[in-house]
Amino acid sequence: MRFNKKSKIINQIFGFPPPKFLRMPAVGITISDHSIKVMEFLRSGNHLEIGRYGDIPIQEHVMISGDIKDRKKLKNILLSVKEKFGINFIYASVPEEKAYLFKLELPKEAINNIRESIEFQLEEFVPISSKEAIFDYEIITEKNDNGKIEANVSVISEKYINDYLGIFQEAGMIPISFEIEAQALKRAVVPSGDSGTYMIIDIGRTRTGISIVSEGFLRYTSTVSLGGDSLITAIQKQMGVSFEEADKIKQKFGFIKNEKNTELYKSLTITMSALEEEINKRYSYWSERSENVNKNRKKIQKIILCGGNANIPGFKEYLSLRIKTPVEVANIWANAFSFDDYIPEISFNYSSGYASVVGLVLGEMY
Repeated sequence: MRFNKKSKIINQIFGFPPPKFLRMPAVGITISDHSIKVMEFLRSGNHLEIGRYGDIPIQEHVMISGDIKDRKKLKNILLSVKEKFGINFIYASVPEEKAYLFKLELPKEAINNIRESIEFQLEEFVPISSKEAIFDYEIITEKNDNGKIEANVSVISEKYINDYLGIFQEAGMIPISFEIEAQALKRAVVPSGDSGTYMIIDIGRTRTGISIVSEGFLRYTSTVSLGGDSLITAIQKQMGVSFEEADKIKQKFGFIKNEKNTELYKSLTITMSALEEEINKRYSYWSERSENVNKNRKKIQKIILCGGNANIPGFKEYLSLRIKTPVEVANIWANAFSFDDYIPEISFNYSSGYASVVGLVLGEMY
């Protein structure tokens, strides 16, 4: 779901929905608390190849939990990004903690005026008035067991979108669409046409996004204020080293247990237990929902890891053992190209941090 079609915010940019020719040269941009990621795909025969891309750091406290805290500094960073990459039109993401996602049942007669029907009920599901909300939807099924329409609805504050829209415009960039980050992640890490049920865990530096995809739709999303930096802090305390050195130790040894790093392993597992508990809560929540109980197609088949901390050595094995579910690191290129056709210059381990921005661009390429 992308906040563009029939969106009064995006329509203000052009005065009408953006024409197709304006969509082609756009690139994806995601802004986290610590970096801006840029990605462009170019067509090459029957597959895609990487065009412009980059990972630009953001200083501390410019962004906090997705909120712009230092507008001047962020604008200057975006201006440098525009100059470096020559960007004009963009597809942008918004963090899932700023959005609301819910499933709505509607009478089958509502299919002819579904937007109006959803808007009428918004305030029953989200703490935002319909006048202050921007929303989009996707139809899950036009007829369920009750003969009703089921739709996934995404809602976000107009003020929040305006903040992002304004800062991009001040930097000379025109957003064609905004999309919830978890939606973009799903598009990148779940193979096209796969109707399985998966938990996607996006581990960043200071936060972790947890979402569940089933039958091709994003069904659940949440954010936990824990990330890879907490492991670095634990290593610093354990070994008395700098942040940079602790980060190197994390990347080298991680959750690989041996005789030499028993104490380090113990320290990391204690630190990770808080995140593990949050993952288990959401796993149980999904498994125990009445609509999912005793339905094999609704059981979580595997956990897919992505984000800048997805490739910590031994972590996927550790998590699989603790959650008792298969865990794999995402191939974020699965829906863009086969390695038989094209080998990207970004290493596989480093690519995990680009998952959401890859998903943004894929949404417009197909």
